[in-house]
Amino acid sequence: MYQFLQFCQFLYKSSNEHGVHSPFVFTYVTKCLYSKSKLHNDKGVNALLKSLEYFSIKTVSIIEEGQQFKETFEGNTDIKTTAKNASFLIIDHPKNLPLDSISYKNDLTNGTMMYIHSPYTNKAKKESWEIVKNDSRVTVTVDMFYGAMVFFRKEQVKEHFKIRI
Repeated sequence: MYQFLQFCQFLYKSSNEHGVHSPFVFTYVTKCLYSKSKLHNDKGVNALLKSLEYFSIKTVSIIEEGQQFKETFEGNTDIKTTAKNASFLIIDHPKNLPLDSISYKNDLTNGTMMYIHSPYTNKAKKESWEIVKNDSRVTVTVDMFYGAMVFFRKEQVKEHFKIRI
């Protein structure tokens, strides 16, 4: 029931590419998230895989990796997982959402990207997601309900977008 209510609120507050006024995010949404390719049945994982392809990411760090991500990347020889120094982080477990609790917090540099899987699973994960959005190092977030992209881009104004996929 919690997720359903969160989804209803998300639909009410979200938009499509027409509600985006950032050229970076508009291009990301139209050329990546709204592309017709379907790489996975799970909408969140599909958005993740499209994003990895769009940004030409070859190495990712999976924090608290879930079984779903192990299976996703085992069959993909183009994407390697590493323990450190990746510019793309994937977070699946709610206890590691606040950025200060992430062991990779020193690796969060300009240009780092982070994917958070299912930020509305439960109240604790949603509260952690709010903490991440409000972190001073985070500049852009694209909330897709099933997953969220977090960008660390010093050259951009802090903005949060809710996009229907």
